Amino acid sequence: WIMLVLYTSGSTGPAKKVEHSWEFIYECAAKTVQEQSLSMVDIVIDVFPHNTIAHWTLSALPAFIAGAEYHSMKFTPKFFIDKFKEVQPTILNLVPRHLEMLQETEEFETLDMSCVRYMTLGAAPVTQTMVDAFTSRGVTLVAVTYGMTECPPPMMIGYNSPEFSWIDPKITFTDDMEAIIGDVQTGDFFKKASGSIVFSHRAKEITGTTWKDVS
Repeated sequence: WIMLVLYTSGSTGPAKKVEHSWEFIYECAAKTVQEQSLSMVDIVIDVFPHNTIAHWTLSALPAFIAGAEYHSMKFTPKFFIDKFKEVQPTILNLVPRHLEMLQETEEFETLDMSCVRYMTLGAAPVTQTMVDAFTSRGVTLVAVTYGMTECPPPMMIGYNSPEFSWIDPKITFTDDMEAIIGDVQTGDFFKKASGSIVFSHRAKEITGTTWKDVS
């Protein structure tokens, strides 16, 4: 049965519906537990709304599966920083826009983030400067993800780098390096860099509805 229905952004046409079963969501959350080595000693802050895929597969459900301490909050820079200092999370999942908002505050300049051992950063192109903004504040590992806007799990991961060193075999590339997931053209173009893959440019927003069929 269908547990979750999401819609694409509609930037290239009518928004498309993406349906997820409970089994699929649970499988993705279990993969997150494994990837992050989540356990009962971890503390997770969840800043994502309940109608997002990140809430279910990166934050809330993985925390409950692992028995980790879980805190849900609506993101504002001040509230986030106050909550961060209070609970000292070990696991954190953010997007580049969160970083932009945090960098507008004085408190973020001196924020000690050394309690975070694993952080996911994705949903938009990520630069090395963004990664460094967190590792320079003490975050042990920043996992840059690609390919789970509406349909998890991520198709590529780069560790402390926007260069993707782990690539799911389900993702392929055309001669001009456009990413293809299943039979869906993503409109995202990449380039090779010292044995890895790095984002180049985006021709259009992802609107495919069949990613879940190949995950």
